[in-house]
Order: sequence, then structure tokens, then C-alpha cells
Amino acid sequence: MDRQVFEMSEVADIVGAKLATVKNWTIGRPLRIIPSIRIAEGAGRSNLYSLKDIYRFALANELHKAGMTPKRIGDILSKLVGEDLAEIVFIKIWHNGRGLTILKDSLDPPEGAKIWQIIDLTKIVHEIDDKL
Repeated sequence: MDRQVFEMSEVADIVGAKLATVKNWTIGRPLRIIPSIRIAEGAGRSNLYSLKDIYRFALANELHKAGMTPKRIGDILSKLVGEDLAEIVFIKIWHNGRGLTILKDSLDPPEGAKIWQIIDLTKIVHEIDDKL
């Protein structure tokens, strides 16, 4: 993979989401994925995204396709801030009535929690890498 910088329209194409959806996810409606390469400031400038950003968009899109609300997607992504999604095999999302718990590569649920979703991040990462 030689390419490491992407514009918003490319992100939408790569992850298979509508451009309007990706744009909403960058401006805080209702979640925000911040570009790690460059935040557009001024007329004629574009946000620039890294491959790691694309993995985040792909995870958001996968959760969106699974029927999760944008707020819930934002909650999940916020719990994974700073994580390299390419280094995580899977995540389990648990809910115990008081809030979300995200477990990375773990089989043991928190006490009292019921499983809500298992996401295979390896599959998501490989699908993106194959497109590039």
C-alpha cells in the first residue's frame, strides 16, 4: 500500500458509504471522525485522512449497516480513540443497562452484561486493504 492520504470523496468510495453520510460523520452530525492528516481551514482546502482514519470510517459504516444509531456509533468510536484498529482482531460490544463496554480481543464479558455485537476488525481492515 503506497497511498496513505485520502480526501473525503475517496473515503466514501473506499468504505462504501454515501458521501453525505461520511461528510456528516466529519462535522459532528451526530458523531465526529477528525482527520489525522489535515483539518481543512479556509476556502478551497480539504480535510485529509490517513489509512487509520479510513479504518474508523469503515467501522462506523459497518455499525451503521448493522442498524446502530449514529449516537451509539459515536459512543463506540469514542471508546476506541487512540486505538490502532488494524492491531485489534475483534471487539465485543456489551451493554448492561448502565452503559457500553467495549472489549478488545477478549472472550470474557463484564459481570451482568449481555452481548450486543461482535465486530471482526480483521475482516474490515483486510477488505479496505484489498481495495487499495
